[in-house]
Amino acid sequence: MPADAHQTVVAVAALLTEQHNGAVTLNTRHEDSEYGPKSDGGFGCGCDVTIVGGDEEYNFHRGDSEWSVTRESDGRKLSDGSTLYDTQETLSTTLKTAHPQQLADDIQRVMAADRA
Repeated sequence: MPADAHQTVVAVAALLTEQHNGAVTLNTRHEDSEYGPKSDGGFGCGCDVTIVGGDEEYNFHRGDSEWSVTRESDGRKLSDGSTLYDTQETLSTTLKTAHPQQLADDIQRVMAADRA
């Protein structure tokens, strides 16, 4: 079981790499020593996972004390070049140290529902 949000993200990425047929990329946003799990304010460490499924790209991340998945196609490009996501799928658990398989299953259910 993971000890913090960063370990959860890493474990989910590893599971998806084994269980999903498309590309899975762990996007690390900090050095190992730079993340303080007690002071993350519910936003995790900032790392995320990019998952390609069919014609869609998904992003798994933690924000505002929730685990979520966004679809690249739901993003709205802003004039400064950044992308704003108004829509996200909130996953079934909010625990920072949620069981990685539960989160991986949730992500794969979202992707399967989109294909259906």
